[in-house]
Amino acid sequence: MPNSPEIPHDAASANVGPFLAYLKRERRLSPLSVEAYRYAVTSYIRHPGGDPAHATRQTVVAYLDARKADGLSASSLFQATIALRHYHRFLLLEGLAADDPMTGIRLPKLQSRLPKPLTLQEMERLLAAPAGGRFKNVRNRAILELLYATGLRVSEAVGLQAGLVDLGGGYLRVLGKGGRERIVPFGARAKTAIELYLVARAAKFPGIAEPLFLASHGGGMTRGIIEAQLKVYARSAGITRSVSPHILRHSFATHLLSGGADLRAIQEMLGHKRITTTERYTHVEPEHLRRVWDRAHPRQ
Repeated sequence: MPNSPEIPHDAASANVGPFLAYLKRERRLSPLSVEAYRYAVTSYIRHPGGDPAHATRQTVVAYLDARKADGLSASSLFQATIALRHYHRFLLLEGLAADDPMTGIRLPKLQSRLPKPLTLQEMERLLAAPAGGRFKNVRNRAILELLYATGLRVSEAVGLQAGLVDLGGGYLRVLGKGGRERIVPFGARAKTAIELYLVARAAKFPGIAEPLFLASHGGGMTRGIIEAQLKVYARSAGITRSVSPHILRHSFATHLLSGGADLRAIQEMLGHKRITTTERYTHVEPEHLRRVWDRAHPRQ
């Protein structure tokens, strides 16, 4: 993480090292998450206020207020508060502090800028909208099926190389943000849609190898083309609100989580650098959480 503060000289007395080891060993956080916690805690220790082992609620509030006054974003303040929660809970559990000063301190409110995901019924109607055997419709059906099956960013779909799609294995390799490569699986419906598109593609443009998705004139697809076509299909599917490729990515993550998928697996498929991004990205209804609790919790 850029500009991370070095662990201060009094880190040993503040038990930063054991706390980070606890995050790796007990909570099994990723190296990036551990680094984010280290950054937050060492920044906290550097702030005037005394020994964290004897911190009070006022100590923590003063620190968070100071960070807010320094211009820390709402999302960063949220992450810092989460980190301090875990840190002080660790100190208490290990007998390194008598009290937890985080008691009663609420998480900062985050304004959700994510659109509401499509329902399963809306998604089914949308995917069925590109009907018929025209090249454009066959291609668009393949694009929509793939976007929903994999959660790809529209820019990743536009640049996807045919050679990186393994139809037999049911997965693709994609180069995402920051040059990070990831492998994402897809199912039978997306596979069938892509196979039908490849037949139409070979007949219309036999001499063009890459990229996978081609515009009707033989050039590469663009984000604008996909967005425009998606709006047309959304209207024909009876979806009155605005629908974008980003909503398909959001719906992919939400529907997976609602179906019981592991959050870290979703993080990997989406190509998110931090798990907190994935947590904010998904939207699960309280009724689903109720069903999960009823099914899994031993104290019914």
